Amino acid sequence: MAIFTLLPFLAVHVPNEPELVRRLIEGDSKALGEVYDWYGLSVYRVVLRMIDDPGVAEELVQDTFLRFWNRAHLLQPESSLGPWIATIARNRAIDYLRSTGGRIANHQSNIETIEHSTIFVTTHAEFVNSPQAREMKQAVEKLNGNQREAIELAYYQGLSHTEIAAKMNQPLGTVKSWIRNALRTLRSELEEVKHA
Repeated sequence: MAIFTLLPFLAVHVPNEPELVRRLIEGDSKALGEVYDWYGLSVYRVVLRMIDDPGVAEELVQDTFLRFWNRAHLLQPESSLGPWIATIARNRAIDYLRSTGGRIANHQSNIETIEHSTIFVTTHAEFVNSPQAREMKQAVEKLNGNQREAIELAYYQGLSHTEIAAKMNQPLGTVKSWIRNALRTLRSELEEVKHA
């Protein structure tokens, strides 16, 4: 899953998350309400960016938490809630876009990878709560506003470079440069994290 989907979830600090996970595994419905309080707004923001329809986004948020609740028994005591919820939310949005013929990002391999939420949780749960996550957040913060917007338009809305240029009212070459430099910055930061 791309870092842009995880960013809102990286910022959420849930006090005593292991206890909340335990309660979810045991089927405590009050725990689900607490999870919604912590993550509901982040889910809404991510889905709205992908769908661009507030009504549909609200429905998909509800569906995200229903699916999360129905799978809560699959959580492990060491599970991190943010990656699970982020995965379900993005998958729901992608499913909606596919079913309506909407535009999706042209990153099919990324879509296929994140559709396996158990893989995502086991490989990313530690990252989300690690010092590397803070470093990645810092890397994204190093992007200027134009770079971040161009990357997000490509990722969330699946727009081509030409479409991004039109939407941002900028020359195509400028947009390509923003995206290329943004990806270079993020790649460089990821390499530093990997070799740290």
